[in-house]
Amino acid sequence: MNRLIPFGRKITGDVVPDYLFSNLGVVDSIVLNLTSKVGLKYTIESNIEVIIGELPSAGNIGRVTIELTGGGDYAITWDPNIFFPQGSPPSLSTGGKTDRLFFYCEDGAHVECYVVGLDISRT
Repeated sequence: MNRLIPFGRKITGDVVPDYLFSNLGVVDSIVLNLTSKVGLKYTIESNIEVIIGELPSAGNIGRVTIELTGGGDYAITWDPNIFFPQGSPPSLSTGGKTDRLFFYCEDGAHVECYVVGLDISRT
């Protein structure tokens, strides 16, 4: 399992980082849970829907980071309560490449989505 360790944090002994990545493989829909501290990896092989699942209560911050492989190769239907900079979803990478998206909510109702990286390569 990959672990994302926040900058400036010293990990010693049995301390577990507060953000983990889980690979969920091939999916046909994505349900965002903004109350968990898990980053999710998905592979897209058909048109999918991204919907909002669990949100934090108003005044609390919720976040989740997802990696999409193949996201630009298929149509994605976004939940209407997900908001994007400039008002429209990003153009994701094609050709089976991986993109990283960050979702953020602080009012318990609206989710903002930001592109963290497009066409991420680990080679």
